[in-house]
Order: sequence, then structure tokens, then C-alpha cells
Amino acid sequence: MDLLTLNLRAPLSWNQAEAARAGIRLAADALASADAAPDSAEIVMTWDWDAVVDSTGDDGPRAKRPAPPPVTVAAKGLLTGGGTGNADEQLPAGRYLFVQLRPGDAEELADAVDSFAREAWWTRAAASGPLIVRFVREDGKTAAQLIRRLADTTASPMKLGLTPDAL
Repeated sequence: MDLLTLNLRAPLSWNQAEAARAGIRLAADALASADAAPDSAEIVMTWDWDAVVDSTGDDGPRAKRPAPPPVTVAAKGLLTGGGTGNADEQLPAGRYLFVQLRPGDAEELADAVDSFAREAWWTRAAASGPLIVRFVREDGKTAAQLIRRLADTTASPMKLGLTPDAL
């Protein structure tokens, strides 16, 4: 897995009510909803890093299985291809550790979280804050983006259901 740096120039925004109306609670729900959505629809889920990754092992971090429910779930464009309602969740502009993949199911996504955590550990990437998983419908396929704020970013704290102390 090749970790990339995402230089986000403008904030990304979503709406919690849209995800709730779609019944999205877990990663498997998000994958199914994204697969059925029009292009440019998005779903974002966040987890406290320590809730989804066990960093205590001597051989590096591992994804916890099964993953706990996310702290935050929000979406945009699931039904219309555009945003519905006011955005109440936001990822601010800034620098983020990033990887994109096309998981076939929730187990493949869990494998990707495991690889993301281990690769960040091996490369000593200075990331902090929650794990953000963004599902994006593009070109008739669903991409999953694993995102974590780089420690050297000057972005303001994320407004994704977590307090600044958790970042």
C-alpha cells in the first residue's frame, strides 16, 4: 500500500441526516448505499483511532475486528447526486495521510485499515486524530478513501463528531 499526502485545498462537507435517512450505520451499509448511489455521491464515517486500531502490539498496529460502530456518519448526494440539507460535518482544508482503494466488501475495507495503520507505523508517518473513511461514487464504481490528519497540518480541528482533544 502506497501512502499519499492529500493537500486538501477546500473543505469537504456532508450531512448526518442524509446518512440517517439512508439507514447507514456500519461500513457494510455505507458500501451498499454507495454502490446504489449516483456518481458523485459521498458517505463519510469517522472512528476514534484507538477504537478501530490496536496499537499496543510489539509487531505494530492492527485493525480491530469487528470494527466498532463509527462515531460519525454523514453523506451527500445519495438520492439526488447533489447535497441535501445543510452540511453539519466538515473536513477542513489541510494536509492528510491518504490512500484510495475499491473494496468489494467490509472485510476488504478492514484489511485496508489494517494495512493503512501498519504502513503508517512502518514509515513513521506523523498522523493524528480520527480515522476518516470517505466513500465516493465515481465512474460507476465506489472508491474508499482512508484519511488521517498529518500532524504538521495547520488546518483547524475537524468538525466530525470529535472534540479537539481527540485530535
